[in-house]
Amino acid sequence: MGLSFSKSASATSTGASFLPEDYVARRTEFRANVLMLSLYAVVLAGIVGAFFVAESRWRLLKSRQMQVDEAYQIEAKKIEQIQILEDQRAKMMDKAEVTAALVERIPRWALMGELTLRMPSSMKLETVTLKGKRIEAVMPPPNAPAVRSLSGTNVKPGQDTVAPKVTPPKYEYSLLVGGVAETNTDVADYLLSLRMSPVLQDVDLSYIKEQKEKEVMLRRFEVSAILRSDVDTQALSDSLQELVAAKDKAREEQAKNALKESTTTAKGTKDGARAKPTASATTGPTAE
Repeated sequence: MGLSFSKSASATSTGASFLPEDYVARRTEFRANVLMLSLYAVVLAGIVGAFFVAESRWRLLKSRQMQVDEAYQIEAKKIEQIQILEDQRAKMMDKAEVTAALVERIPRWALMGELTLRMPSSMKLETVTLKGKRIEAVMPPPNAPAVRSLSGTNVKPGQDTVAPKVTPPKYEYSLLVGGVAETNTDVADYLLSLRMSPVLQDVDLSYIKEQKEKEVMLRRFEVSAILRSDVDTQALSDSLQELVAAKDKAREEQAKNALKESTTTAKGTKDGARAKPTASATTGPTAE
């Protein structure tokens, strides 16, 4: 009895447990398991939370991507419509160019107005010749070497499904004007005036020579010119209006001068008629 008491007293004094060792081991293992499960639960909760956060972000990005795709499809349709409209516009412009090339840019009456209104009063036109020459477009050489494609077939350069573009025809009009004038100065003035015309370019004097008609020496001439392809209609209208105004002014001055000369002549004739009876009355009694 004294031995066992001494052992328990020594165990109590050393801090040892009186519980069984297997109980202590199980309890320690249970605590470790609880700790491990708690850590596992925390880690699992973190993983699940991260999954849900990533899933929500992915859904948000997916919705944004769908919105962007829808907006892209809408804009792509708009771009396709714009391209279709541009293609239609290009075709209409090509047709308009072809149609405009077939229409005279300068009306004949406007051209004749420029030629006649710029003439001096003593000049007379006899011939007006207008010739048109088509300017052929430069086409690629027909005998171009063939190009071998990846499929092994020979393809000629420029061979595709696109229809060839119709180029509008271009014309160059040359003008020859022949007439007679009284002096070389009239021909020079007319040539200078034609060079100032908005419808003519490269105006040049082909020839000038003397010719006698009805005992009068005249100058027969010929002027060559080229019609402009880029005529400004407003400039042509202003030019014709100025020429008409100048002609009207010259006619008014000529009419005033003619009236003045006729008045002076009539006055001189009247004064002469009055002077004749006076002279006869003066000479009558002297003769007697």
